[in-house]
Amino acid sequence: MNELNISEGLKKISLSRKTITNVHPEALLDNGKVMPQALDIEEAFLGALMLEKEAYIKVADFVFAEIFYKQQHQIIFNAIQNLFQRTEPIDLLSVTQELKRLGKLEIVGGAYYLTQLTYKVASAAHIEYYARVLLQKYLQREVIRICTETIQNAFEDSVDIFDLIEYATKTIFELIENVTKAREKDLKSIVTETINDLKEAIGNKGLTGVPSGLMEIDRITNGWQKSHFIILAARPAMGKSALMLTFAKNAAIEYNTPVAIFSLEMTSQDIVKRLLSAVTHIRLDKINNANLADYELVQLSQALEKLEKVPLYIDDTSSLSLTELRAKARRLKVQYGIQMIIIDYLQLMSNRDKSNANTNREQEISGISRGLKSLAKELNIPIIALSQVNRAVEKEKENKMPKLSDLRESGSLEQDADMVFFIYRPEYYSREDTEPEMKGAAFLNLAKNRHGRTSEIKLRFVGEYSYFTDWEDIHYFDNLTSAVAANTDFLNDAPSGGVVIPSRMNQINEDDDISRNEIEEDF
Repeated sequence: MNELNISEGLKKISLSRKTITNVHPEALLDNGKVMPQALDIEEAFLGALMLEKEAYIKVADFVFAEIFYKQQHQIIFNAIQNLFQRTEPIDLLSVTQELKRLGKLEIVGGAYYLTQLTYKVASAAHIEYYARVLLQKYLQREVIRICTETIQNAFEDSVDIFDLIEYATKTIFELIENVTKAREKDLKSIVTETINDLKEAIGNKGLTGVPSGLMEIDRITNGWQKSHFIILAARPAMGKSALMLTFAKNAAIEYNTPVAIFSLEMTSQDIVKRLLSAVTHIRLDKINNANLADYELVQLSQALEKLEKVPLYIDDTSSLSLTELRAKARRLKVQYGIQMIIIDYLQLMSNRDKSNANTNREQEISGISRGLKSLAKELNIPIIALSQVNRAVEKEKENKMPKLSDLRESGSLEQDADMVFFIYRPEYYSREDTEPEMKGAAFLNLAKNRHGRTSEIKLRFVGEYSYFTDWEDIHYFDNLTSAVAANTDFLNDAPSGGVVIPSRMNQINEDDDISRNEIEEDF
């Protein structure tokens, strides 16, 4: 059976507008225009279905009654569907008898009208083309309907604007998804796709997803995989935001992967300062206090000029709702092609649902969790959400590493997530007793991995520069001070073509004659 690529078909079809006769009054819009339709194609399509018994099989997966504009044609198609489901033959006589059994033969125009339909076409050879045309007209009508409803509701003061935006966006995406949904594949095509994926992974050194930039994590996960929902949880001050920013920085700078950060806790300027500290190795406290030497100001200015080309997108809207997040994420996916979303952090989100005003916080978090997993599948990208853990973990005397049961406010986080990571830094609890060789040690416990094994990963937390690195990363032990003093251009190979880290700092070229006063004005 020939596969029909619907999305490709829709792109290729370009029908010239024809004057349509016998237009129903309800087909006219308020502006006098006629709803998109192709009655002659509908007649030819139904006639083709009654001419050849194999015709229906070719289009059964994607044709449905609503694709027809004329109601009588919907009734006839439903009768054909009934026959197919009962594995009975489909022809002029059987369709006539089925309509008579349903008491709808006269409604559609009688046996004479059915006979006329078979005269409209000589064979079923072009039935897939007819299906494309009808599908195009159906999509046009649906877009008009959705837009019209949205316009009408937008005039109503009682309608929540965010609910309206969510409805319009969701309906359009569902329309596209339902029409372009994949059909079943034979084993040969699946094997071919699998081999191609393996070849790509080999070319990417085993990575099949968005790289974290940390060797041990990537070895276990093969990168953050499409449609996965990942939870990164810890008690406050464990470094959740620093690790989140490490993932974003590595993906966007080192691999030119578009990443979106939704920060409900920190402002975009706070994130930029942390990012600058991480990539320049200038202490974060010096950047925050503006206590910088001349060469450090120049270094930061050069860093900003490079970072403005990095495909990292920051939204620092506070109290972000699930509805707003969906709308923004879909726009970023279409506009910038983002490949990963990071949310800092999940418990600060809201999930407004007027239909259930009595929802408690645990149920609200459960709804957010399910919504984020659904969004990851819809956009086919990984979503990493930071989460708090319960205070009960502090009461543990021996091992303060959080467990899955410690996830705060909802057990559904554990259920919905593909992976759950916990951060634990022994140094935080026993700074004076920490052995020198364990200074900066951070343990990342992969407590749940739906698609592989669990593990405990040892990382190094570089608090003064607000980032994490591999425990064995010798770069950490380099003489960073001399590197900065030498004005090392750490982003020589930064990718071009990205946008936008929000910043009020002006671009400064390294060849400019820069005075300290001029630089300070930019800060």
